[in-house]
Amino acid sequence: MSNTYFPRTVDEITPEWLTNTLREKGVIHEFTVESVSAGVLDGGATSEVQKLVIQYDSDAPQAPKSIIAKIAHQDPETRSLVDDRGLYEAAILFYRHFNEGAGIAVPDVFFSSYDTATGSMLLLQEDLSDLRSIAPGVDCSFDDAVKAFDAAAGFHAKWWDDEFLFDIPWLIDYSDEKYATSISEKSSPHIDSFVETAGSYLPKGVEQIIRDLASRYAKVVSHSGTRPVTLNHGDYIPANIFFDNSENAESPIVAFDWPVYERGRPGLDLGQFLLTSFNNNT
Repeated sequence: MSNTYFPRTVDEITPEWLTNTLREKGVIHEFTVESVSAGVLDGGATSEVQKLVIQYDSDAPQAPKSIIAKIAHQDPETRSLVDDRGLYEAAILFYRHFNEGAGIAVPDVFFSSYDTATGSMLLLQEDLSDLRSIAPGVDCSFDDAVKAFDAAAGFHAKWWDDEFLFDIPWLIDYSDEKYATSISEKSSPHIDSFVETAGSYLPKGVEQIIRDLASRYAKVVSHSGTRPVTLNHGDYIPANIFFDNSENAESPIVAFDWPVYERGRPGLDLGQFLLTSFNNNT
């Protein structure tokens, strides 16, 4: 995808390179980046995430004081999984081809590039840490769920059965039999461990439904990709959403982390959100 130089690690992000990058993006004009310091953030499952704190040569009230940097993971096992699924390239392609026109608020991107030869990746995006997030394991409130569903409704409506989605070769396609079969093959071996872990929390009869469904799961997955379809986030969970409570907010939520967006029925996103947002008593 890229034959041009870009930093492969945060240590390679120099003040000079960042100055040129932000100027090319139109983020800064007369200002110059004087120093960049990085700190590791938690939560990067498939990539290494760091926060860049930026100092300028003079007062720059409109320039970003911090930026989130995502680079390719250094762990060989994680990297192998990511490379096999093409997650880095897919994420970069999303921000290049959708971004502001996605139909749902996403972080501003200052730089994005992927090296097909080495699998290296760099994504510089807006720091949204001033917005509210929901910690893992904490129930989503009803009001937040409504905001997330409203945003998803607009997003799905924009791409509802749009022919453009069928012209994107890298888009995950649930109707693809090979993909559906691979999902089924990866899920079936974990049924026993799931039943054991769920234990008494599993309602009566559900275990039998799961086991009966195992041999048909590929067909269920494939059916999820039959028309009408739309563009799905693919991992639409509270951990990938920021909530903006400010009175002048352009959007009440911002959705981020886009390596597994897909073409399929809208219930894929909504079902995943419900599954990961509430405990059994909510």
